[in-house]
Amino acid sequence: KVKVIRKRMDDFKIKGIVKIKTYTGKPIVQNMTILDDNLNPVAPSNYTVKYVNNIKPGIVQIRITGKGNYTAGTTRYFYITPPKMKKPALKSTKDQIIVTYQKAVGATGYQISYSLDKKTYKHINASSKATRVTLRKLSSKKTYYVKVRAYKQVDGVRYYGPYSDIRSIKTSKIKISCADPALPERHKICTGYFAALHIEEVP
Repeated sequence: KVKVIRKRMDDFKIKGIVKIKTYTGKPIVQNMTILDDNLNPVAPSNYTVKYVNNIKPGIVQIRITGKGNYTAGTTRYFYITPPKMKKPALKSTKDQIIVTYQKAVGATGYQISYSLDKKTYKHINASSKATRVTLRKLSSKKTYYVKVRAYKQVDGVRYYGPYSDIRSIKTSKIKISCADPALPERHKICTGYFAALHIEEVP
């Protein structure tokens, strides 16, 4: 009787695993290929695959176990990020923008990004409990572009989901009364001074 020596799969190469996937609400699986010691594909009938935690954002285990002519196995990992967020709602004042957004499934926190040119962005991070952030110390009469995304933090590393579509808003003019006694000059001088700065006056 010929004894069949079963090959161990511990060190087999695995191709096709995408390290980061985005939440869909359904189980996420990988289209992978397992190669033996001679780099030949191993037929799926020679192993089993089990996914652990492959729906919600976080880390996913792929447990591969040999059967038939193969034994032992290996474990691989990938990450699921939160889904793409909807456009935030924006409300502006002279130097602030209030950003309101909906929570994302499984998010550890959120990142709000804003820009004057859609090229260079500044970022503010918010906790998973927050649904509103105020952007402060902005320039008046300027158009700002705002987008948001959620992230899942695993072992100190943040895995970001896709950004929302961009929403824009213009900050309002600064309104100052030239009759305010706190100003260094009175009305006529004040009028010329603030007009030079393109600041709207209020009687």
